[in-house]
Formats: sequence, structure tokens, C-alpha cells
Amino acid sequence: MSVDSKKQANDLLRWGIGVLRGEHGWKPKVQRKYRLILAQDLVVRLSESGFMWQAKTLLSWVHRCMRGDFDQEKDPCRPERPDLSPRERRETS
Repeated sequence: MSVDSKKQANDLLRWGIGVLRGEHGWKPKVQRKYRLILAQDLVVRLSESGFMWQAKTLLSWVHRCMRGDFDQEKDPCRPERPDLSPRERRETS
């Protein structure tokens, strides 16, 4: 399948990001390997079709998924501060 238009490339980018984040029926932690494979295939298709910006953007989201950013549920109202020690984190909880 080739990507024919910028709109189609942007739609694939949006869908690929959703898959990496665990949307569209994909379970975040259980199916991480398959989400990565699918997104990497989309990166190849986008780059082969000449949509390099979309491919690079999706590749950065792939790296975020590899790092595990989407595997756990985080409370957006209480972001964890990385500068706190484990003891300080327990005290503020």
C-alpha cells in the first residue's frame, strides 16, 4: 500500500500514534511488541512514499513507546517529579 496524498499520510500518522498509545482497541502493556511492529511498518511506508516529516514524527513516537511511556496509567493532574528521591516521593504522597 502506497501513500498517495499528504492527507492520507497525516491520517496514517495520527492512527499510528493512537496505536502506540494503546488506542483503537490495542492493550497498552500486553500488545506492546505488536504495536511497535505495526508502527515501524508505517514508518517504512511513509518514508518510501516520500513523506519524511510524518515518518520522522512517527519514529519519535516509536522510541517513546520503546522507552515505556505508554505502558502505565499516569495521573495527568499529579505528574511525578524526577528530581525527588524515593523517600521524598513517599512523603509527598
